[in-house]
Amino acid sequence: MRSPTPATSDARGSVRLSRMARRPIILIALLVGGLAVLGGCGGADPLTGTIAVRGSRNVLPIVSAYAGGFSDAHPYVRFDVTMNGTGVGIAEFCAGLVPVAGASRPLSAAERAACQASGVRYARFVVGRDAVILFTRTDPPATCLTLPQVYAASGAPSTGVTTWEDVARRSGTPPDGWLTGPLSVVGPPETSGTMTVFVDLALAPVAEVTGQPAGLRADYRTVSAEQGVRAAASARPGSLGVAGYAVATDWREDLRLAAVDAGDGCVSPTAETIADGTYPLSRSLEVLVNVEQARRDPLVREFVTGLLDPARAAEVRAAGSVPVRSGAAIRNGKRWRSVLDGSDR
Repeated sequence: MRSPTPATSDARGSVRLSRMARRPIILIALLVGGLAVLGGCGGADPLTGTIAVRGSRNVLPIVSAYAGGFSDAHPYVRFDVTMNGTGVGIAEFCAGLVPVAGASRPLSAAERAACQASGVRYARFVVGRDAVILFTRTDPPATCLTLPQVYAASGAPSTGVTTWEDVARRSGTPPDGWLTGPLSVVGPPETSGTMTVFVDLALAPVAEVTGQPAGLRADYRTVSAEQGVRAAASARPGSLGVAGYAVATDWREDLRLAAVDAGDGCVSPTAETIADGTYPLSRSLEVLVNVEQARRDPLVREFVTGLLDPARAAEVRAAGSVPVRSGAAIRNGKRWRSVLDGSDR
């Protein structure tokens, strides 16, 4: 009986045997690797908990549009979103009550001090562009308003002024062809970012030149929800309404959006003029993020990461705001990464 030929006696047989011997090893490696991948997909704990957001009503459309997709991807996450205005939202944020706040204006010195006193360290990110829009229900409607005219209608010294004829006289506007009839100024509360920006960009420049107060007239009609400005202004002939672009862009049917002349000619509020800042009452829409909570809480971290994704430009546009330009989006991403890894200090 012939004995088996040793595996080493034939070079070609040796090669064949070696290849066959390696196959189980390769298959085992592939199987282990596949199980590892499956374990990574199914084994990771899903995001759970509640993400709370407060602040500007003009940031709300952006947050809401994003939250819908986020909920689809993370069904165990709940949202607590209440946008009562920039001032209210920042107060809660600086008290450490919420990890994210929307703002349509810069923080005041008092608000920065409140955050510091509470030990809340924050990072700011621009998530869109917006503007303060002026609109009228007059006959004929206003097509363009200069800053002196806006101040004469809505500045502090105009308290008690009840007609557009008075506005013309106070602003030195020739009465021929000018607006006529009763005047009523309608807008959100003074604590809103919209009215703060309105005062800073439309009223303060005139007040500085004339030496008059920079505040709003005491008798302007306040509407608690900015979306309600439309109905309040529509119901009053001669109204001058103030609202954010994000909530006012679809009001053209019954109200006339006015261009604004800040000294360089009339500029209408459009996506292009707001994006490049040529519309005089343009502003940034921002989110404030509590740095320590973002580093500690994966839910906050994931939420903000997606909110800052440049790929969301179409979503921001659909929400009625103007997307940030690509350069700003890139800076957002770099800044966010440095916040998370601690290199922003």
